[in-house]
Amino acid sequence: MQPVIEKIERNTNQSFAIRKFTDPCPQGIFHYHEELEIAYVINAKGKRFISGVLEEFDAGDLVLIGKNTPHYYQIDENSINYDILVIHFKEDFMGLNLKEIPELNSFYKLCKKATRGIQFKGARLEALQHLMLKIYNLPSEKRLTALIELFNLLLETEEYRIIGVSINEEHSDSNNLLRINSVYSFVSNNYSNKINLKDIARVINMTESSFCKFFKKITRKTFFNYLNEFRINKASKELLISEKNIALIAEECGYPNIANFNYQFKRVMKCSPSAYRNKFLKP
Repeated sequence: MQPVIEKIERNTNQSFAIRKFTDPCPQGIFHYHEELEIAYVINAKGKRFISGVLEEFDAGDLVLIGKNTPHYYQIDENSINYDILVIHFKEDFMGLNLKEIPELNSFYKLCKKATRGIQFKGARLEALQHLMLKIYNLPSEKRLTALIELFNLLLETEEYRIIGVSINEEHSDSNNLLRINSVYSFVSNNYSNKINLKDIARVINMTESSFCKFFKKITRKTFFNYLNEFRINKASKELLISEKNIALIAEECGYPNIANFNYQFKRVMKCSPSAYRNKFLKP
């Protein structure tokens, strides 16, 4: 699945856009835009995909997503009163690039990390949520000051988590990010099936040899190391949330051979699947 570019509309009297989304799109649209995004889930649940990681979200979720970072939100069909508040702003929305404004240089560095997505947590989360709602309800001429206040509060929030897969920043230009995220999306949608180099190289129109070099340059690991880690992480979660037998979980995560699954699981998680399940589920 290739990401599509989204053009963010904003009012002519505003330097940034803030919108509430109340009409869910259950399937989600894999997209990117040149603006950075701060998204606060007021009321909804489902799954979101950012930089190679597909995970569940719930009401209260607040993330910062970097510019040109492909992502999508897939809303649970049972969600009611769907409500997500989103702020979009360009790096130069104040007339200068953020890195050229001394007072915002630290925030610019945070934005660079956001190419992998950042989820904010902890004691300051509620204050961040309230401030985003405040910005939405303010008249347009008072929003900019409050947005700078939000930037500072994000910086002061020590409890946050980098969501996406680690990449080599030396090679993380926009074109490479789009390519690697197309690969991540393909894996996320097909990890339960057999994936060979020919299939994955075709996703970004490369030869198998060129793809292997490209993927290792960007991620510092081979594609099959990444694929195994992705599958094993999926399996480890399934071991804890379901009562399915281990062989079935292995097959659903792309391992028809249980011996290979056990080997890969122990390599990644440092213990067997059964030991992992017993460790976390014992009374």
